[in-house]
Order: sequence, then structure tokens, then C-alpha cells
Amino acid sequence: MRFSNETTHTIGVIAKLQQDNKSIGGVTTMDANMCAGHDDKLAMINPDLAWGRCVENGANILLTDYPKKWSSI
Repeated sequence: MRFSNETTHTIGVIAKLQQDNKSIGGVTTMDANMCAGHDDKLAMINPDLAWGRCVENGANILLTDYPKKWSSI
């Protein structure tokens, strides 16, 4: 799943899926346009603001170029 900004309808779709106890799959953080700017580049500076925000928006799987860093958080 991808969302270019946090006001997109996709965030609502994610919330609805969670209400229905369904998994959304993955959110890619490799490209800022696919995760409302909360990408890997930002994660190297502030993981909570990047990956953490994706999780707050409903992601339960992150597709990242830095899986070892993600798994160490």
C-alpha cells in the first residue's frame, strides 16, 4: 500500500481494514512519494518520525532498504 500524503483516502482505507481486523500488507519506505515523506532517508535521521509514523498510520510491514536498522529499533 502507498500513500503520497497523510490526507489521502488511503489512510481511511487502512483504518477501515484495521477495524475489520485485516492486514494491509506492506508500506514501502524506499521512496518518499510512497509513504507521505516518511522514507528511509528520513529514518536514518529520525526513525520514529519516519518508520514510526508509517506504523502509526497503520503499517504492519515496512518495505525498506535498511531492514537491519529497522529490526534493531
